[in-house]
Amino acid sequence: MPYQDLNGEIAEIDAQIASAIARDERRKSLEIKIRQARQNLESERIRLAEAKQALLKEEKDVKRLEALTFANLLYTIAGRKDGQLEKEQQELLAAKLRHDQAASAVSSLEADLESLAGELKELGDPQLDLARAFHAKEQFLLSTGDTRAKKLFELQEARTRLAALRQELYEAISAGEHVQRELRGIVWIMEAARSWSFADMLGGGVLATGLKHSKMRDASSQIKNLQQSVRKFNRELADLTELGIVLHLSTFETFADYFFDGLVIDWLIHSKINRSIREAEQYLDRIDNTLKTLRKRLGDTDRSLGELTQQREELLGPM
Repeated sequence: MPYQDLNGEIAEIDAQIASAIARDERRKSLEIKIRQARQNLESERIRLAEAKQALLKEEKDVKRLEALTFANLLYTIAGRKDGQLEKEQQELLAAKLRHDQAASAVSSLEADLESLAGELKELGDPQLDLARAFHAKEQFLLSTGDTRAKKLFELQEARTRLAALRQELYEAISAGEHVQRELRGIVWIMEAARSWSFADMLGGGVLATGLKHSKMRDASSQIKNLQQSVRKFNRELADLTELGIVLHLSTFETFADYFFDGLVIDWLIHSKINRSIREAEQYLDRIDNTLKTLRKRLGDTDRSLGELTQQREELLGPM
């Protein structure tokens, strides 16, 4: 059969196979993300229950707790002229922070799970569709007797799977860059807080104290966003771990929680602000290294795709 006819006849079946493979790769990715999201949600629900108990223990007036916000509590505590927090007030603020963070995490994870499950349902049964397409192509190849047919079949499957890998790499890089931007923003805010903290130490008065605490509130809000971004980055990395990319970044799971849980209160002390900045910068270095690994793999994948495309074009050329 002339190569033009072979190319035309096989194109429709190839399109069906490519679509089924892409959907099947997406199915695998979604199942990994759903499994991880369920595990995270279970952990966060436990933490939320514990945080509620701790919050009630610190403040027995439930009605007051329902109206309590982090901002007005921080204003109350920050109003102390000597800048020192009493132990009980520190514990109440910490309990409120942990409760709000856990509640936000539970809400975010529940929304993520609903979205992931909906997308998975819409995929249908890609494995069944793939099996049918493979059978159709097998019958076609047997009928042609063309020696190039089997090789074309192998090249198409390899190109489709590499394209799916490329998409996963792109999504992971995008998620990592988002975490990178958010963390850099938090570092900038903390550096501003450090400046005002230094002015406060030199007797800057109410203005310096107020501006320092304003930066602290900005950072605490952005850290909540960072936690959600880190969870998304983890899900994307989990996909790539299944494909053979091992990045050894288990600390991503706990960094933002630890950062949020303890250091917001510590920022009231100038030396603690410096420590927070150093730790954030170290974490930024780890993200940078991870992104370098992902970008290198993306470049390798693009080159492999180009080579396979060239092989296919050569195979389909005149014999």
